[in-house]
Amino acid sequence: KPWEKLIWEKELLGLFISDHPLNSYQAQLKLENVVPIKNITTNTNGSVKIGGMITKTQKIVTKTGRPMIFANVEDLASKIEMVVFPNVYEKNPEAWKENTVIVARGKVNDRDGSLKFLCDEVRPLVAST
Repeated sequence: KPWEKLIWEKELLGLFISDHPLNSYQAQLKLENVVPIKNITTNTNGSVKIGGMITKTQKIVTKTGRPMIFANVEDLASKIEMVVFPNVYEKNPEAWKENTVIVARGKVNDRDGSLKFLCDEVRPLVAST
């Protein structure tokens, strides 16, 4: 399967060689009116929608014992770290697996000097055939 081949390329070589998995999602992402991640800056105000592939996740447990996620999300040109608080994670935990393609709405935060995306809602996309 082409998808499995791409995942192996990324796993073994650290990058996609023959294709990028997001190419088969471009029409859907266009319909979603997502903002390219490279266009997100400290001046991006209010709620914004991005789309991309989850390339890395780190799950932690808060002081109150609830899970939350830090996830790297990348589109064809850039990537951003996404912070997923427990209430958002618990609504849709299956969306946060590596190699899942998502559309997420949230806000941009740069409080600690690096740009982060605070996720308010997420929806996994299914590849169009």
